[in-house]
Amino acid sequence: MGYPTFTFETDDEQFLLGTIEPLSQRLGEELDVMIYLIENVWYWRARLVVESIEIIGDEIDAHVVNLGRASTSNITIQYSDSSGQVLWNSTLFGINATNQTKITLDAQNLTLIEDGNWSIFYQKRVIDASQWVEENIDDSVVEISNNKEGLLPAPSMFIHLFSILLAAFAGRRKNIDF
Repeated sequence: MGYPTFTFETDDEQFLLGTIEPLSQRLGEELDVMIYLIENVWYWRARLVVESIEIIGDEIDAHVVNLGRASTSNITIQYSDSSGQVLWNSTLFGINATNQTKITLDAQNLTLIEDGNWSIFYQKRVIDASQWVEENIDDSVVEISNNKEGLLPAPSMFIHLFSILLAAFAGRRKNIDF
C-alpha cells in the first residue's frame, strides 16, 4: 500500500460520443503517466530533514523540512542512549508536503547524557498502512543553551509601566509649580 499502481483502462466509457481515439494513443498516455511516476518516485513520500534543534531550558525548538511531496503525521523526535533505549520522546506533530515547520516541544523530562543520539521517527505517508522510518539527526544541528536569551520576557510591558510612572510624576510636578 502507498505505492502508485497503474491501471490500463480500455473500456469504451472514456470516449465521448462521436470521438475516436485509437487504443495505442490511450495506452501511450497511460505509459507516460507511469514513466513520470517511476522517474519521480523519490518524491512520492515524506522525506524529513531536521535543519536545527535548539534546547533552551525546558523547551526544544526544532526546524523540520519536508523535501518530499507527501504529507505525514505522527512525527516524533526521540533522544536515546547508545544501546537504542529511548530516553525522551516528543509529542506528535505533522508536516505537509513540500513544506517546513518550526515547532516548540516540551523537554521537561529530557536528561542529556554523554553519548546520546537524536532521531526523527515518522511515517512515509499519512495513511495508516505506510511504513515507519527512523532517521538519525546529525549532532551538528543540535544546539544547547541553558537559559532563554534576553533580560526581560516582555520589554514592551516595562516601557509602558515606565511611561505611566514618568507621566504621573511629570503631571504632579506641573501642579506644584503653579
